Amino acid sequence: MPGVDAAPEDLEGFATHLTRTQKEIEEIASRTKSAFDRLRWNDSERRKFEQSLDGAIRALRSAAHAVEPLPKILRKKASHLREFQR
Repeated sequence: MPGVDAAPEDLEGFATHLTRTQKEIEEIASRTKSAFDRLRWNDSERRKFEQSLDGAIRALRSAAHAVEPLPKILRKKASHLREFQR
């Protein structure tokens, strides 16, 4: 792999970071929805707010989903680099 300037351990470390981040985003979305569901608030404004919040939570979950395949890509790249460096 001529011209490659990357350290496999750095790629694996970042892959681990991404995995952890993806899980944290999912947990934040779940905790936020649960906290909202526990609110004692029931009027038309709540329903409007809930629609906005649901959109934000969907965006968080979409981001988490988008991150999900990236660690595997980085780990595969790190493996190939290790093979090349032998």
